[in-house]
Amino acid sequence: MGKYGSLLIVNGAVLFVIGLIAGLPFNDAAMAVDPAYPPEALVMNPPGTENGWRVAHLEGLMNGIFLFAVGAFGDRIKLSERWTAILFWALLAMTWLNVAGAFLAPMLGVRGLSPIDGANTLINTMFTIVAIAAFLAMGLIIRGALAARNRNGA
Repeated sequence: MGKYGSLLIVNGAVLFVIGLIAGLPFNDAAMAVDPAYPPEALVMNPPGTENGWRVAHLEGLMNGIFLFAVGAFGDRIKLSERWTAILFWALLAMTWLNVAGAFLAPMLGVRGLSPIDGANTLINTMFTIVAIAAFLAMGLIIRGALAARNRNGA
């Protein structure tokens, strides 16, 4: 990935921190449904569901770790400069929109599974772009890794 490797790691770190931040409302949402915790124990009483915040928390962590891995092992992906740039931007679109959609969904009180109204349409569109970018990025990673393997004869 050359010059893009460090940028992927930085973006991964920021996404990881966003995942950590999403853990705060996740904690409160989990406490809100547990009768062992009184309402005054809640710090922020977030909108959305426990599951929505769990997803937001995990998406930040997992997408951050994914970018760490691609950034760290990017030298094993051999693509032209043009395709490397396309891979970089596909990875950023995939991870940032995935985390943003997962974070916004519980805030807006939606899941984004289908474009049935304004908020759901927004989240659904974000996740649709994520899916397209993910297939593109994974195809390029497979292609680049196989090219590196063939060049090295291993």
